[in-house]
Amino acid sequence: MTLALPSRTPGTRQIFAALGRALFVATSFETDCRVLAFALKLRDPFLKAASVDEFERFIHEPVLAKLVKNVQTIVGGMALSENFDILLSNARESRNFIAHEAAENLDEVFHKADVHLKWQATIDSKIREVARGKLVVALLFPKVSAAIAPDRKSVETYVDQVSHWVFVSETDA
Repeated sequence: MTLALPSRTPGTRQIFAALGRALFVATSFETDCRVLAFALKLRDPFLKAASVDEFERFIHEPVLAKLVKNVQTIVGGMALSENFDILLSNARESRNFIAHEAAENLDEVFHKADVHLKWQATIDSKIREVARGKLVVALLFPKVSAAIAPDRKSVETYVDQVSHWVFVSETDA
């Protein structure tokens, strides 16, 4: 165990920036789920005491399933009407990974190129799952509110846009 902080290099700054942006996306997914649950008058699926079972109950609520049947679209290559529960479950697991595990062993990520590449691939995979979950919620929320649904092009490009935003800094672009 050490109290030493990592040095500030272009490489560590890039990793911390990507981690911060990934955490932003993960947190906004959680907020989106809470807003949808509130609009549907359901229990908050991310309460501090909520378990995986609580989230599973949330995504299997009949009212949520009924909403999904009214939204015929493809999210991340999967038909929303058939797989929304899988998309939301995967997004929640990925959100939890980003929030609780993504910063583990960063010292190795900073100093070993192969570990850095593996970390980046893992975070990219997780952030794409979260982005798919955000799309599900963004498509459902307008059905119970005055919100405007995202257009088809936004739905088709969102996951790639999020990934790009997380990993490409303004100095790289």
